Amino acid sequence: MSLLNVAYLLIAIISVGVTIFDIIQIRIHAQPKVWRILLYLAVAAFSLVLTLQQSQHFDDLVSGAFIVVMFICFACWQKGLADAAMIGGLGSIRLYQNLSGVVLQANAGGTLLLAQAGQVMVLKLQFRQSPTDLQSFLVDKMPPEQIQIVTG
Repeated sequence: MSLLNVAYLLIAIISVGVTIFDIIQIRIHAQPKVWRILLYLAVAAFSLVLTLQQSQHFDDLVSGAFIVVMFICFACWQKGLADAAMIGGLGSIRLYQNLSGVVLQANAGGTLLLAQAGQVMVLKLQFRQSPTDLQSFLVDKMPPEQIQIVTG
């Protein structure tokens, strides 16, 4: 096994571990974008079929498996509220103490959460829960005056 194959395997194992850690840490899940999950799973399935059909060497199987595992990790990544931070995506984890405010806006699907750092909106998540449910969770994580509920 080549050094590159070992690197692929280590990165895949670490990615699966981080994805599982993310799933465990989320306390209130945001509504997922179904099209995004289906797209990643379709690409993973397509990559798996191509890998199994086209691989002639062990190195081809390892690199193909790496691609499949990564797309499955992308599909399984959860968004929502954890104890230490708001998780909005693979590269969008915002610690509560770094946020200057949160706006909770009731809508037909539940609650739209807008997180701000300064005057810039840095995170937008849709939840099924009511604004008061989210506020009761967030009040322990950040100062109550930074949480604003907007109706309408």
